[in-house]
Amino acid sequence: MGTGMTDGELSQWIDAHIVRLGQSAIRISDGSVIYIDAFRKTEGLPRADFIFVTHEHGDHFNPEVIQTLRGPDTHVVVPESMRETGKDRGLSTAGIRPGETATIGSLVVKAFPAYNLRKPMHARHKGHVGYHITLPGGITVYHAGDTDLVPEMKEVDADIALIPVGGLATMNWRDALEAMSAIGARVTIPIHYGIVPMSRQAARKFISRGGESVKELR
Repeated sequence: MGTGMTDGELSQWIDAHIVRLGQSAIRISDGSVIYIDAFRKTEGLPRADFIFVTHEHGDHFNPEVIQTLRGPDTHVVVPESMRETGKDRGLSTAGIRPGETATIGSLVVKAFPAYNLRKPMHARHKGHVGYHITLPGGITVYHAGDTDLVPEMKEVDADIALIPVGGLATMNWRDALEAMSAIGARVTIPIHYGIVPMSRQAARKFISRGGESVKELR
């Protein structure tokens, strides 16, 4: 983990620089503007330097929203499987495979596999990903995408982890607690809740049981 901040300073940095835009959509503003899984139309959002998409489902990928956020120099990054099948709608400027590391603009990015162990929605062969992003200042952020608790999470080394907790299409709050332990991030932020019924309750259970290292983005 690449930052010399105290835990309190890191929490304050998150408050100033990371915003949850619903479901798993995240904006990080730290010199450059980064969106991950932006899917909802929202007025007044700043133009993006980077847009990352974890997979093609509609609550993670919206081509119209990407068009409103992108500029002439925006990096739009998708799983390589979306490029191969044309599901990226021709919007991407870079494709990345699970396990691949790439330098994209000012960021160092590693794609981790994101998949369900038994459910069909995010089968491993579909090539969906989560992103481990190293920011220019050294802070590392892991956005897990839509995934169950999978063995590859033990390989993640991040200051901040954003993990799904809502259940159904992703791991449930109990498995998310195990994922938090496996990853060992200094701060864990729950995502992928609020749209599906009962997912807010799952998030509350995760937050109440996760301890001081859990931070809710409102």
